[in-house]
Amino acid sequence: MLFKAILATAVAATSAVAAPLHAREETVTVTVTATECGGVSTTPTPMPPSGASSSYFSPSDTWQYSVHNGAIAAAPSLVKIYKSDGNGGKDQSALVTFTYPVASKGSQCQLEFHLPAEANPAGSKKIQVFSSHKPAPGPASGWAPGNQRNNHVGTLSVVAGGAATWDFAQKSSLAFKTPCKAPGSVEAFEFVGVGGFDSINWSPSAGYGPRIVY
Repeated sequence: MLFKAILATAVAATSAVAAPLHAREETVTVTVTATECGGVSTTPTPMPPSGASSSYFSPSDTWQYSVHNGAIAAAPSLVKIYKSDGNGGKDQSALVTFTYPVASKGSQCQLEFHLPAEANPAGSKKIQVFSSHKPAPGPASGWAPGNQRNNHVGTLSVVAGGAATWDFAQKSSLAFKTPCKAPGSVEAFEFVGVGGFDSINWSPSAGYGPRIVY
C-alpha cells in the first residue's frame, strides 16, 4: 500500500509539472506566430504630400527647351512638355526658375504642379523633374554643356483640375517639405516628358504649372 501511495503521488506531481510546461510551449508558439505575421505584412512607402496651399509663388522665369538642338526660347502663352518616339527626337521640355520671396522666409517649402480643369494631358501624363546646375540663360541657340541638368527630383503624375501627385521622389529634395531658402535665392528645374508619348500644356500667366507652396 505504501508503494502504491508513493507511486500515485509521483504520477500526480509529474502531471502537475507537465501541464504548465505544455502551456508555456503554446505561449511561445503564439508569440512566434505573431512576430512572423508582422514581418511579412507590407506597409506602403509614404510619398511626399501634395495638395492645394493658400500661399505659393510661381516661377520668375519659364523657358521652352528643344531637346533636339538645345535651343532655349521664351515660353509662349502655352508652355509645352512633349515627348514622342515618332517625332525624330524633337521633344520639348520646360526650364523654370524660382526666386524665393521674403514672404516665404522661415516657412517649409515644397514643389507642386497644377493644371486647370480644362487641361487635356495625353499619353503617360507624367513628368520627370530634374534640378538644374544653374538657371537657363534666356533665349539662346544652345546651352552647353548639355542643358545643365543636375539631380533627378522625382516623377509626377498630372491630373486636370488639381495638383499632380508624386509617384516617386528623392529624399532631401523639394518634392518633400523642406526649409525655404533665403529670400532672393534662385533655384531652377527642368520638367521632362515620360514614356513613348507624353503631352502636357499649361499657361504660366494663369498661375498654372509648377509652383512652390509654403
